[in-house]
Amino acid sequence: MDTNTILLEALNAQCCNENISIGDLQKDVLYPVNFMKNIDTKFGFAVSCVLHDNSTGGTLNVFLPKAIMMTAEACESYNQGEGVRLSLVFRGMKNRSFVIGFERNLL
Repeated sequence: MDTNTILLEALNAQCCNENISIGDLQKDVLYPVNFMKNIDTKFGFAVSCVLHDNSTGGTLNVFLPKAIMMTAEACESYNQGEGVRLSLVFRGMKNRSFVIGFERNLL
């Protein structure tokens, strides 16, 4: 792939950016996690994930449920490509709470 094609694909992927609720993800679909970070919100710290959307080639920004916490160091380590790459999967709702899981990214 030449440099222009890579640049074009990178720019087009950034145009397909969407902020959504985790409940808006398709059920039982694997979403590769590109990037994670802790964000200080008015409700306290939360983990934000940038997911790859296989249907559009773009990205989805979601906040993980408050019960899931990561240190800044763990986020940075993941973002630098250390360790296993993960995919997030939305399993549905239980007692008005989101049920999610993580699996090894096979891509």
